[in-house]
Amino acid sequence: MADPFSIASGLVGILSLAEVVCRHGLEFWRECRDFPKELKALVLEIHSLKGVLEALQLLIEDATSEDLRMTAPAPSFGRSQS
Repeated sequence: MADPFSIASGLVGILSLAEVVCRHGLEFWRECRDFPKELKALVLEIHSLKGVLEALQLLIEDATSEDLRMTAPAPSFGRSQS
């Protein structure tokens, strides 16, 4: 017959393992439950970033075209250049 102390220590080990599995399972379930909310928030952030980057691109293009206009020679309007 088995020693009562061995049975008790085995039971404590099994209960400890069950507690860890349940705790991690619950954490995983909570994270998965919130996943659609987090994904929606991520999509909104990416969309906002896209808008900022597009505005920045337009500013850069405008500044570049402005610089080109400033450095381009003035039109002669029929005058001959010597």
